[in-house]
Amino acid sequence: MFSKLQPGLATVLVAADGGVQVKTWQPSDDSLLEHMRYARQNGVPLIEYDPHTASGIPGDLVNLWGPGNWSGSAAEDLRTLRAGLCLQNAYGHRYLIYGYFSAATPSAMARVFQAYQCTYAMHLDMNALEHTYLALYVRSGPQIVVEHLRWTAVGIAVLGSYLTDAGAQATLARNNTELLQQLQSVHGLTA
Repeated sequence: MFSKLQPGLATVLVAADGGVQVKTWQPSDDSLLEHMRYARQNGVPLIEYDPHTASGIPGDLVNLWGPGNWSGSAAEDLRTLRAGLCLQNAYGHRYLIYGYFSAATPSAMARVFQAYQCTYAMHLDMNALEHTYLALYVRSGPQIVVEHLRWTAVGIAVLGSYLTDAGAQATLARNNTELLQQLQSVHGLTA
């Protein structure tokens, strides 16, 4: 961990055994740290589980610009490019759903994730395509195959055309190579 996980923030966790949790971090959750491979926090929840209705409902701060810390402009214009993820329990299975929103407010994101019957959702990144990029690293036999989502592959190609600086291009390539090497090391796979 690079920093201490903060109570009250939406958190996605990947355990050493590969299990995934999405939850609001509590001080009592510190006991989970020794079993975690990865954790990421980003703001307050978009959707929280309501035990009374047994469903996900918008988080308490979704429609509050300042307390929700949703960013945007000083004029409180919240509509921008955003990404988030949610956890859905359906048909006896759990699904981690990634959402890309080309122009949305946090409230709109919450309603979309709620329509997918997600029990918990969190905001990830915003404002720039390079911050909302998603690729899947899928095991194919002994190899890991990178599957770029079509919209991100096209967008990154366009973004790449703006990266005329050789240093910026080298950094992007190095970061992708390092990520693939980390995945291979963790899963004992070959490229």
